[in-house]
Amino acid sequence: HLATQSWEVYWPRLTYHHFDKLRAYAFGNFKTLVKEITLDPHMLLYLNGAVNRQEAPDENYARELQELFCVGKGPNANFTEEDVQTAARVLTGHSIDWDNAGEYLYRPYWHDEGDKQFSAFYNNKVIKGKSGSGGQEEVGELIDMIFEQDEVSAFIVRKFYRFFVYSEIDQSTEENVILPLAEMFRKLNYEVQPVLRTLFASEHFYDAANQGAMIKNPLDFIIGFWRTGGVQMPQSSSVQQQKYIRTSLLWTLDNIGLEPMDPPNVAGYPAYHQFPQYDRDWITTHSITTRALVTDAFIYWGYWSEDLMTNIDLLAHISNLPSPEDPEKLVDDLIERHLAHPVSIQVRQRMIQTLLTGQQNNSYWTNAWFDYVENPTDDMKKGTVELRLKVMFQFLMQLSEYHLM
Repeated sequence: HLATQSWEVYWPRLTYHHFDKLRAYAFGNFKTLVKEITLDPHMLLYLNGAVNRQEAPDENYARELQELFCVGKGPNANFTEEDVQTAARVLTGHSIDWDNAGEYLYRPYWHDEGDKQFSAFYNNKVIKGKSGSGGQEEVGELIDMIFEQDEVSAFIVRKFYRFFVYSEIDQSTEENVILPLAEMFRKLNYEVQPVLRTLFASEHFYDAANQGAMIKNPLDFIIGFWRTGGVQMPQSSSVQQQKYIRTSLLWTLDNIGLEPMDPPNVAGYPAYHQFPQYDRDWITTHSITTRALVTDAFIYWGYWSEDLMTNIDLLAHISNLPSPEDPEKLVDDLIERHLAHPVSIQVRQRMIQTLLTGQQNNSYWTNAWFDYVENPTDDMKKGTVELRLKVMFQFLMQLSEYHLM
C-alpha cells in the first residue's frame, strides 16, 4: 500500500526517509500517514507531484490517492473523473527543493488559487482557493474530505483482511467482519492498531478454514524458515560486508518473485490486489523451481554472501525438540512446527524412512542420534545424522504444504 518504486526514483536519501516514515506510522494513524506521504519528497517525485503546477495540473497522484490509496475501485467507489482533475488542482504547488537534497518545498506561485468543486460522491464539497502559503492548507481539506467517505475504512479493512487472513471475501465475511471493523476504524479516527488487535483476537481469525489458506510470499518463505530454524544473520564489523549480506538476501528474494521496496508499479505487488488470483500470483513455473533451488542450496551449502556464510544448524535445531532420538516424534514435531497443515500418512512415512534410510526399526535412527550426541566431534557419526536430516528437510521444504501459511 502507498507503493513507490525505489529504482524509478533512484534518490537514496529520499527513499530512506520515505520508508522510515512508513515504518513510523505503520501501526499508528492511517489518515496521518496519508497526509505525510502526500507531501513526502519520494512520493512527490515518483508520481510527478513535484512538477504539478496550475498551468498543467498533473493527475497522477490525485488519481492514485483515491483509486489505490484511499477509496479503491469497488462498486461503492463512485468518485468521478472530474474529482481526479479537481484534486490535482488542489495538489498544485507541492514540490521538492532540487538544490537542497530534495527537501519538501511549497511553491505558492505554482498553486491553483481557484475554488475546487467536487462531485456528489463527496457531498458537492467546495474547497475554497487560497493564495500564498495558505494554499498548503488545501491538502488537509482534501484528505479530510476523502476520509469522510465510509468506503475508505471498508477499503482499507479489506486490505488488512487480504494481507493477514485470506484473499477471498464472501458476503458473510463482508457483513460480519469487514463492515464492523470498518465502522470501528472510522470511530477511532483511523487508528490502525486497535483494529488489527480486534481482528487478531477474533474467533474468525483462528477459524480452521483460514489456517494455511494463503501462499507464502518470498519474504515469509525465506525469513519464516530462518526464524523457525533459529538461523542468525552473520555478524561483521565491516560495513561493506554487512552491505554484501543484505544485498545478497535482496537478490535472493527478487529471484523468487519479490523485490523489496520495488513493486512492479504503483498498485504494489499483484498478489495483494490482483483479482482473482491474489496470493496465487506468488507461484509460477519459474518461482516454484527457483524456491526449490534456493532452499536446496541453503540446506546443503548455506546462504552465500562474499566472505560470509549463513547456515542452518539442523542438529542444533532438532536438539531443541522434545524427542529428537525418536524418528516418529521428531517428524511429527517438525510437521507441526514448519507446516500449516497436517500431511498424509504416506508423506509422514516417507520422512521417517528418510531418517531410517530404508531400515524398518526405529532404533536405527535412535542409535545413530545417541552415537552423535555422545561423540559430537566425530565427523563420521555427525555426518550420519546430518546427511539424513538434510535429505529430509529438502523433501519437507518442497512439499506443497510448506508454501502455505
